[in-house]
Amino acid sequence: MPTDQNLLEEVYQFYDEYRTLLLNQKYYGKRLDQFKRYNLVMESAIAIGAAGSGAAGFAVWQTPAGTYAWATISAISILLASVKPFLRFADRIENYGSYLENMLELA
Repeated sequence: MPTDQNLLEEVYQFYDEYRTLLLNQKYYGKRLDQFKRYNLVMESAIAIGAAGSGAAGFAVWQTPAGTYAWATISAISILLASVKPFLRFADRIENYGSYLENMLELA
């Protein structure tokens, strides 16, 4: 027959695990938001640089400073487009989404 001390320890253990579950929900939710934001910024930067032919014709880009600025924007866009597959943001977003979904089911 369980004693009061054993029951108290079980209640403490239950609340300990429940607290950990809630903290994990918050953590994975924040990580999911963070990687969604990273992905959006990277996609936006690539899109801005990829629109090169139309935007490069604007008069502001024909000045010496504009030419340098547009070359820099294009270079950053090319670099981000090259590196993006290796960063695997989509995989991370999917993983954190499934982790969060599992945590929410448990709670």
